Amino acid sequence: MEELLGDNTKFKLVDNDPTITNEDQLIRLLSRLKKDNFITEAEYKVAKPSGSRLARLYGLPKLHKENCPLRPVMSAIKTVNYGLGKMLTSRLSHLRQSQYVIKDSSDFVTKLTNTKNVDKLMIYFDVVSLFTNVPLTFTIDYILDQLYPVCSTSCLQLSKSKQCVDCKRRIDFQTLLEIATSKTHFSFNNKIYVQHDGVAMGAPLAPIIADIFMAYLETTLMDELISLGVCEWHRYVDDTFVFINPNANVNDILSVLNGFHPSMKFTYKVEKDNELEFLEVKVIRIPERHTFETTIYRKPTFTGLSTNWNSYVPIEYKKSSITSMIDRALRICSTYQLLSTEFNEIRKIAKLNDYPTSMVDTRALTRPLGLPACL
Repeated sequence: MEELLGDNTKFKLVDNDPTITNEDQLIRLLSRLKKDNFITEAEYKVAKPSGSRLARLYGLPKLHKENCPLRPVMSAIKTVNYGLGKMLTSRLSHLRQSQYVIKDSSDFVTKLTNTKNVDKLMIYFDVVSLFTNVPLTFTIDYILDQLYPVCSTSCLQLSKSKQCVDCKRRIDFQTLLEIATSKTHFSFNNKIYVQHDGVAMGAPLAPIIADIFMAYLETTLMDELISLGVCEWHRYVDDTFVFINPNANVNDILSVLNGFHPSMKFTYKVEKDNELEFLEVKVIRIPERHTFETTIYRKPTFTGLSTNWNSYVPIEYKKSSITSMIDRALRICSTYQLLSTEFNEIRKIAKLNDYPTSMVDTRALTRPLGLPACL
């Protein structure tokens, strides 16, 4: 973590805790914006901080990746800009929408069911540490251009009293975005830092900022990517499942993606033996039937650990841990054979955590079975 925080392009060590000063300044700003009718009374109540504390940073190891890199996660509840981030989320949510975004694994399975690209090559693209590396200033400028385009008279160069209403609002909204992102202070190991570039997982605006940047990347590059052989593109945050022409050059596509912004780096994985994993789904091509089969995918680091049946936890929580796995199997497994295999896997996991086999079978029988995902 110390090595990660030593990156001066992302983090800066500060000498004092600015929480009280920042809270007072934000309340004054919000009061003025409410008086100017730039924000509503409801937005003011959501964004106004009270009794704020420093955010706290910790790292979660990515055990499935080489050298176990850390994923920085911020505990941001009750921080100065936590409410502001929630308020801005509602104003920015429309900018993250993209025709290439999938909602979840069930939506992905539905897309596969309807695809006409069964004979195309499957590729998985991933952004290296998207949240940490998302170019914050670049993305904020893009957001401002979408919401408050620069006026024809360019009065942004004038004093504020002489600026038009739109330019004033652009500057005010920019200030709010900067407070909610690049002015986030946090503590780690009894030291106080500020993250002035990128965003931290756990901050309310982090997924919005990341999604907006990725949606802009897709809009900008898609025509060029299609010309290089991309046939279908499905993204969930920073994970992307792509169909490309078998004769397309993957490195050319990777070069275009990595050339979009210097802070972004993509990696990729090509299908092997007609199989490729994406999210929690293993996609299996069946060439002779010209279709795909899907089943549950678990990473090699999966241990089977779950809430133990004998633990001091409400029984409904224990039952739900099994029910959720059963529901997921019903949504994703595309054939009865794959579904049966997955049910056996769930029984093994349940037994490992001391669950009665009869309880597991009962939960399975009470679920609305219907047909497996792709039948």
